[in-house]
Amino acid sequence: FLNDQNSITGSFVFNPSNSVNKATTEYLDYDADDMLANTTVRTEREAEDEENVELALNYKKDFKESDGKFTVDFQWIRSVDNESTDYTQSLNGGEATLQRAVNNANETNWLFQSDYLHPFSKETKLEAGIKTTTRIIRNEFSLEEQDDELNWIPFDAFTNNMVYTERIHAAYIMANTKFDKVSIQGGFRGELSD
Repeated sequence: FLNDQNSITGSFVFNPSNSVNKATTEYLDYDADDMLANTTVRTEREAEDEENVELALNYKKDFKESDGKFTVDFQWIRSVDNESTDYTQSLNGGEATLQRAVNNANETNWLFQSDYLHPFSKETKLEAGIKTTTRIIRNEFSLEEQDDELNWIPFDAFTNNMVYTERIHAAYIMANTKFDKVSIQGGFRGELSD
């Protein structure tokens, strides 16, 4: 609290985590005569590193003489989820094929918002505000298989690098008043999405 009319609030969150997941899957393929044709055993070991960071700030001003209010909010969030997976796959108990996959994903969010309330009298008020948000999602995925010479060969059909960006900007203004038993309220809101 800076004084009776002004305050600033802030928060910070940091949450890291690491995990390893293991799984074995057995596929049984049958032919048209319902006889077992193939048995495939696939094992995987996935190492996952995650990290979430969040920062939030808020400023609030109360206008004592008019019961008005002004606020500003800012928020930043970043989430990271990186995974690397090793696969072994064998058909009918034969030599195992080795594969590896990497999936690096992260998301960043920004938010800025400000609102203002101004009462002209007990019956008449004006409100206005703006808000802007940005979200960026990145996801890189690749899959490779080891050949007989121990070289890693990429599977291009399973390789992807996606970047998605979303921006939304908005503003509004609204007024309301009261005459005896009749209340009137009107306003405008505009939004731009990209």
